[in-house]
Amino acid sequence: MWSGYSGLHFVSVLRFAPHRLVPRRPYYRSRRIYVKNISPKPDNDCFVRLFLTLQNLSTIFFLLFQEYKIIMETKKISRLSATEKALELIWELEKKHGELMFYQAGGCCEGTQPQCFEKGGYFPRMNDAMIGTINGNEFWIDRDLFEYWQYSHFTLDVLEGFGPGGFSLETPLGKTFKVHYKLFTPEELKNLEDVKRSE
Repeated sequence: MWSGYSGLHFVSVLRFAPHRLVPRRPYYRSRRIYVKNISPKPDNDCFVRLFLTLQNLSTIFFLLFQEYKIIMETKKISRLSATEKALELIWELEKKHGELMFYQAGGCCEGTQPQCFEKGGYFPRMNDAMIGTINGNEFWIDRDLFEYWQYSHFTLDVLEGFGPGGFSLETPLGKTFKVHYKLFTPEELKNLEDVKRSE
């Protein structure tokens, strides 16, 4: 049993120091943590690795440049091309006549306009030049005419109207083929496609 003295002591504790009955929270002393700013010291190995990386990159770029140079040197420049209108007319003639061929004479009655025939419908002369193909169709030029125009690029085009010859397959359609010429540059002349000669 509680004695009077003990009871008074208990009451006095509640009255004047009630916080003593509540368990204290753990107390942690705060500590300041100082992080030392450590700057990396220059390492010789780091510079060596950087140098090797740059050296490897320079080697790769050099090899790529050499390969690009080889590709450009081996890629021959075409002597012949065609406009969209000419290609559309060629596709139309192919549907009707099958495989075609072109021949550009040096004058006379057919003039110097390119003539379109069925494949095998015209026999080139000996030593005439075949400068390329358009959609798989050979384009032949008279040997004498080629001597004048061998330094030029041929662009096949089509015009409305009748050509001077009248033998070409596009004549019944009221159209005629036309060639536009453009001189090659000295650099292009060194890398032109080979010319096939008739025998």
